[in-house]
Amino acid sequence: MIDADGVVLETLALETGDASGRGNSSVVVRVASGRGIVLRALQLRAGDGSDGENADDGASGDDGGDAETGAQGGSADDAPPVARQELPAAARSAVVVAPVA
Repeated sequence: MIDADGVVLETLALETGDASGRGNSSVVVRVASGRGIVLRALQLRAGDGSDGENADDGASGDDGGDAETGAQGGSADDAPPVARQELPAAARSAVVVAPVA
């Protein structure tokens, strides 16, 4: 880093390595401040900058499409027997049967 007045850099070959860490640059010459700074006939070669920070997660995607039709069920003849019991008349009037969605 140059921080001076009246500096001349001439006929130099300067090279840096690759940057380390996250989000850093590889810098060959940095002029911070000064007057009358001359850079003449230089061969400058900076290394690669480092990878940046990981980004935040993106937005959620759209919902998936409808599912495929399921396989056909088995025969009722293959089902085990179900015990049935007749409800008294008073209980039958209170039973509501609703379809399953």
